[in-house]
Amino acid sequence: MSSTDLYIRKIQLSEHPYIKQRDICIEIPNNEKRNIIITGRNGCGKSTLLSSIKDNLRCAVNKRLANQSHFKKIWANAQQAFNEINPTDAQYAAIKQALIRAFNNLTVNAGGFATVEISQQINGQSNAVLAYFEAKRLTDLIKPENISAPVANSEEIGRHTSGQKFLHHLVNRRSQLAFALEDGEKEEAEEIKKWFNSLDDLFSRLFEKEVKLKFLRTQLDFVLETSDGESIDLKALSDGYSAIVSMVTEIIMRMEAITFGGLDVSGIVLIDEVETHLHVALQREILPFLTTMFPNIQFVVTTHSPFVLQSIDDAIIYDLESNQTIDQSEELWKYSYEALVDGYFEVDKFSGILRDKIQRYKELVADTSLEPKQKKELRQLKKELESVPTFKNATIETELKQLGLK
Repeated sequence: MSSTDLYIRKIQLSEHPYIKQRDICIEIPNNEKRNIIITGRNGCGKSTLLSSIKDNLRCAVNKRLANQSHFKKIWANAQQAFNEINPTDAQYAAIKQALIRAFNNLTVNAGGFATVEISQQINGQSNAVLAYFEAKRLTDLIKPENISAPVANSEEIGRHTSGQKFLHHLVNRRSQLAFALEDGEKEEAEEIKKWFNSLDDLFSRLFEKEVKLKFLRTQLDFVLETSDGESIDLKALSDGYSAIVSMVTEIIMRMEAITFGGLDVSGIVLIDEVETHLHVALQREILPFLTTMFPNIQFVVTTHSPFVLQSIDDAIIYDLESNQTIDQSEELWKYSYEALVDGYFEVDKFSGILRDKIQRYKELVADTSLEPKQKKELRQLKKELESVPTFKNATIETELKQLGLK
């Protein structure tokens, strides 16, 4: 973790008119940079909480947090007046409008209901990525009409039109590559080639096969081309891939507005219902994909998918219904999908993380020449696997019994 990394350390929300839970506190231990997953049943307020976090970050950028407590008092007074007035009273409409104004002033101008503690002061959006994605999202890439100088502009958190210009940006970068080669600017040309190669790697990981960006010169457009010559039009993807590409292109363009060529810019990205439009396999892969491709971004997501919950092993999980926080690196990997959400889907009988631990245990047991470090790892794995709760999962129980761990 770099000292320049921007990330959320703590989230607090004492009350919100649209969230039943009170005195919410999500705190990351040891001030580490960790991804945050907010879960809970539909209707419990996950989206509202995430939006409140967005409001606070937006106002932090605009230096508007100083008046937050003042506007909270105005809202509380307006709420009390509204609760006490009879709907038949002549002043009812005016008091209701005063409450609406107080709510809007608080959320728009003073940081909203949440208080967010971050690792460092935000100085505009010039040095870090800040992005917020609502649950409804699909790729809306605009086909380029001309070539221009490659310029990526930063946008306020909550707005996401930068990603629409991704193809245009590719065309502009491709033209700069041609100009650099023509002018003998080898260093600049190599830098641009390296950037395109990193995008090839990113999309290859996403589509789980080798693909490369192909420039259609006569059409001023880009497609992805597979090794067998198949073309993938980024403007005509299935809903699942479209939802992912819409986020990926937006994040890339926001990084481009800060510095050219890297996918390692620091920042905070909020994603509501990260599993939207994704089938089970992609639900498992979305967070590992995003955290691998953008290693210095802290992702704060909402979900009620058990497959998302178990897809990475270092997140902080907050259950909005129970007001409890789970450190995923210590606890959640132990639990089967069935234990988390009974009957959600008849798919894999235990989590990928647990499967990996069992496989690693088998490998170490079979090795007759372990190093001291490996022996220590084996003892630790044995201790962990012996404590795994099996619940109703016969597959887990059988596997562990065969290994003599139950």
